[in-house]
This record gives sequence, structure tokens and C-alpha cells, in this order.
Amino acid sequence: MPDRMNIVLVAPEIPHNTGAIGRVCVCLDARLHLIHPFGFSLSAAQVKRAALDYWEHIDITEHVSWEDFLAAETPRNMSFLSSRGTQTIYDTALNQASHLVFGNESSGLPPALYKEYAENLCIIPMPGKHARTLNLSNAVSVVAYECLRQSTAARA
Repeated sequence: MPDRMNIVLVAPEIPHNTGAIGRVCVCLDARLHLIHPFGFSLSAAQVKRAALDYWEHIDITEHVSWEDFLAAETPRNMSFLSSRGTQTIYDTALNQASHLVFGNESSGLPPALYKEYAENLCIIPMPGKHARTLNLSNAVSVVAYECLRQSTAARA
């Protein structure tokens, strides 16, 4: 099986964001990894409403913890998206085999990940005067499509 993009959500809190991200994963043939705890049930109507009829096509894997995720996936190439990043997504080498890791909506990544993966933190440029962060589903879309763009350009 060829390498596929992987979207990783650490402790997502808002069901409609996860549903919308699932739709993006279907459109990109990406895998979705959800790391517990969640702020909702995957059977919640809001998740499925946001995902529409895409929900049944999402390649989704749940992991009970970050450690479980690492053991199960043994990811080779991880990029952590954070407003604390020092390099932009445009200066980061993203490829189809990437695991793109996103924290939750209210507090971002767990504190230990900021320290352990400091060199892998990257940011979406936000030149707006009052900008702090993007909505999680929007951020995933921006980064996932930049990953696709870089992968497509590399093959050209």
C-alpha cells in the first residue's frame, strides 16, 4: 500500500470539527487518527452531521493514548501544528507519508509534546493583526492541502 497522509487529532473536543476533518480525509484519501480522550462520542449526531455521507468512508483509527498511537503507527515523519511553531508550513517538508499532528481546540497539544517535539513544531502564517489561531478543521484543511501540494510538486 502506498504511503498515505495521516491526520492525527490529540484529544479533540468539538464533534463538528472532527466530522469536517473526516470529510477532508476522505477527499484526500488520508487516514484519520483520533487519540483519546475525546470531548464527545463518535456516535454523536454532530460528528456525523458535519461529515454527512462521508462518515462511512473515513479510514479512522482510535488510540487510547499518545503512547498507544506511537506503538501502533511507528510514524517516521511527524509535523506538529501549533501557534508556538517557529517555521511555517511553507518552510516545512511535508509529504504524503507525513503524520500531521494537531492539538485540541481549547489548549492545543499536551505540554509534554511541545518539549519533546520542539524541532517539529510548525505554524500556519496568520498576518492578521488580531489573529491567534484558526478553527481546527480549517487549520487541518490548510495544512493537509499544503502537504498535497508539496507532494504533487515533488512528483512533477
